[in-house]
Amino acid sequence: VVVVPVGQFPWRDKALTASPGQHLELRMRYDKVNRFSKPPDQACNQSKNDVTYRLPSWQSSWRYTPQALQSVNITELKNTADWAKKTQILESILMSLNASISEMNQTIHFSRATRRDCVNTYAVHKFIQHCGCLPSFLPIPVEFFPTYNYCFDDKTDLLSIESTEACYMRLMASISRYEMEARQLCLDMCERRSYAIRPVTYPWPGLTIDSATDFLHNSLGDWSYPYNFLFSKGVANLFYMDIRTKEVQARRSNLSANEMLEFTNELQNVERSLAKISIQALSDFGQEMTEEPSYTTKNLMANLG
Repeated sequence: VVVVPVGQFPWRDKALTASPGQHLELRMRYDKVNRFSKPPDQACNQSKNDVTYRLPSWQSSWRYTPQALQSVNITELKNTADWAKKTQILESILMSLNASISEMNQTIHFSRATRRDCVNTYAVHKFIQHCGCLPSFLPIPVEFFPTYNYCFDDKTDLLSIESTEACYMRLMASISRYEMEARQLCLDMCERRSYAIRPVTYPWPGLTIDSATDFLHNSLGDWSYPYNFLFSKGVANLFYMDIRTKEVQARRSNLSANEMLEFTNELQNVERSLAKISIQALSDFGQEMTEEPSYTTKNLMANLG
């Protein structure tokens, strides 16, 4: 779970882990800090830059149109005895359909760049400097793409692939060092916005034979049950356990010790696949701090005469 103010990129180093079988309660306060830049020792970045990243996405980018298949003569493909011609027709079909698939990525704009964005750009520059390409495991600012591609996008010959892989792995192993170097060069922002987060965890949901029926019924109501069935792995498991719990309740007086133990283990397996996250305010108000220029002793003595 990553919670950041609107307009900032959700960096992984701000992530909080929601453990299975736990209720993670995030108590949050919005903080805003305005610093006064005092070069060279206490300088900060006064600019309010934005950044746009191109990120990998699982969202389908299929641009298929029915005309692509309607133009294929299936009858000719079936009837021809010339396997060379069959192969040629199939190749043209694949090329036509592949042309309908765009890259699996998305472009997202973030209106408030932070020091962490500067650190990331430094690491990307290192990949460009040493390998001449872009790392796929880092967010890439869009301005790099007209000139550079991801490291393995255009590689076809074995020697080039092996050389790129060796460089890629070497720089991946050095990424922590590059980030430390960047923190010496990248100034902190004069205006910082963040959430102070105090995580609190509780055991959850604590399923027993008595509580399982109500819990599962209420949970499945969030998934439109019984009016709609979703067959994704996690939700389908809840559907199954709801039915299983009702069966056990109906036969409870006749269950053997082994059957009770087996059902208890099933409930524990369900718990290990569930986690709950909630958010509440840490305080009634946020916190804003503003740093002003210091009033030096020299100025004070001058005013006193």
